[in-house]
Amino acid sequence: MNVLTNTSCRVANKIIRRLQSSSSTASSTVDIKIPDRIERGPTDILRALERTISRDPFTPHYKYYDDPYLIPTSKQTQRQYALSFESGRKTGIWVHQEHAELFRQNIADPTIQEFMPPATYTKKEQVSEEILLSTISEGKTLEALEIYKLLEENVSIKAKQFLLELLCFSNSSNLKQFTFQEESWYMFVDHEKKKHTWKQAAEIKELFNFLISQDAETAAAAYNTLICGKAKYLQTQEAWSLFLQCKENKIPLNVNAYNAIIRIIPYVREVLKEPTSEVFKILKDMNANGIHPNLATLNSSLEIIYTLRSYKIAAEFTYSLLEEFKLLEIKPSLTTYCHILFLENQDSETLITVLEDMLNVLEKNTLELRDSKDINFFPTAMEIVRRESNLELGEKLHELLLKDDNYKFIANAYSENVYYRHYVFLKLAMLPIEKFFEFYYKLSTHIYMPETSIMENILITLQLQSKEVIIENLPKLLSQIKIFTMLDNEHVTKVALDIACRCDIESESPLHKVFASFALDIWHFKQSKSSSIRQVLWNVVILKDIALVLLRASWYNEASEIISFIISHEAPMMGALNVTQINELLEICILQGYASIALHLIKYAMKFDLEETAMMARRVYNVIPLTVAEKEKLISLVGSDVLQLQLSDQH
Repeated sequence: MNVLTNTSCRVANKIIRRLQSSSSTASSTVDIKIPDRIERGPTDILRALERTISRDPFTPHYKYYDDPYLIPTSKQTQRQYALSFESGRKTGIWVHQEHAELFRQNIADPTIQEFMPPATYTKKEQVSEEILLSTISEGKTLEALEIYKLLEENVSIKAKQFLLELLCFSNSSNLKQFTFQEESWYMFVDHEKKKHTWKQAAEIKELFNFLISQDAETAAAAYNTLICGKAKYLQTQEAWSLFLQCKENKIPLNVNAYNAIIRIIPYVREVLKEPTSEVFKILKDMNANGIHPNLATLNSSLEIIYTLRSYKIAAEFTYSLLEEFKLLEIKPSLTTYCHILFLENQDSETLITVLEDMLNVLEKNTLELRDSKDINFFPTAMEIVRRESNLELGEKLHELLLKDDNYKFIANAYSENVYYRHYVFLKLAMLPIEKFFEFYYKLSTHIYMPETSIMENILITLQLQSKEVIIENLPKLLSQIKIFTMLDNEHVTKVALDIACRCDIESESPLHKVFASFALDIWHFKQSKSSSIRQVLWNVVILKDIALVLLRASWYNEASEIISFIISHEAPMMGALNVTQINELLEICILQGYASIALHLIKYAMKFDLEETAMMARRVYNVIPLTVAEKEKLISLVGSDVLQLQLSDQH
């Protein structure tokens, strides 16, 4: 035992001496340098972990995981899910506002002001200038006006200036206190459609008249505020007259006021003939007054090109502006690039080159949202790429969108639809069909639900493909049409049924039942929309295709119902079956021995006095084993002479 103990001690001493010698050698040869500390944000670790995970296109968005059975499968249900989610939040806010007495207890530390009951003021003793300033900072315009009136307007000049700024910025309305992200995703604000919405509030006039009667600095601030407000809500003539007053009386303006004036130049009659020269005059005026322009100045100035009819004048104006702002070290934003693309769109020779140069620059930089219209860049660029059929540039643009957090530039559902509409159309036009469907199924599972126009074009392209490609992909597309609630779209269902009818497959193939099930879904869906007040207008070609698909699947009763519906004209119907279409149905009836349906078709042909009716009747009489009742019905339809002629020919 002692031997073992001594041996283990000797081994341990050797290891310790070896470690000591190695550590002393390392310390003598290598300098240990502690790296500088890198400041980290509270979510940096989460972001780093997120980069290690790739997106699975076949899983739904994480926000749906709480309700896996309610995962939306169409655009309509997506919107309903989002709005119902926000409806719950709005209900909570309403209860909080209407029943403030229920929220007296403060259980949060520190206090969460939004959870506290909203304050109500009815007496002058309850309010002060501090409360007024706090209310103004929260954007509660109407409440701030009430407090201002309770104070009998006895507040400082600073408070009056802040109140004027709030009234002008909000157009005398309350600013949104809560951001409903799900709801805002489905809201689209068209910045191009501008309307005159300025409210003539008496308080604005009173505050402005008071402030301009004070010292020069206060008066200048009041003029700047009112010019910005009137220009924002397109009270253009009054904003322009205020600008001229400031020029005449040498009242200094800030950069925001200058930018506002530049934006309304297309709406001012006095300068509409030469808008570019007026922009340069204002820029020179800014330079003379020592006002440094910013990015908003550049983008506001470039909006003028939308009113210019001459490409040469617009190009000269645009690139001279860009050169000047480059000297001022003002970098363009995505909005700036949108303006340039609009300009170059008039010259197709340089458009793609300009866009490619833009993407090369943007790839090297971190994209930031610097203008509210930056969100228009990616849909606009993808539209151009699709129109020019440049797949390589389209892939480059899509990679840029997916880089880092650049997807924030897709700000709403409308922009996403526009972007992916053009992207899918580009892929459909340029890729081999097998590669396209590989891309499409990944995209359409949960990332993007296609519009009806895209589905229709995919089906039209599928019509031109080989039998193998059709058999592989048509069932999947039919399933998507049902899931994405496109059964009410006549263009989509008509093309889909046409492909199903023309698909040459074996009689025992299980696809017949798949096609028949889809056709029956169309029938039931449209019939469910019909009522005594409003009847559905049917296209007779669609009804014929439904019946044909059902007959091929040997769904006799359902096919008989459709044919009876066509003959009876129970609902308004567009078009009529021609000889070829009737014969197409009749051949299957003869092949499968469906005498009653064949007689319905003979009756339809007789109704429209088709010349081939006699030939159809003879074929039915000779091929299908008819009962006595069925023979009598056929004779009553076409007459015995037609059938007797056929009998005499046989003898």
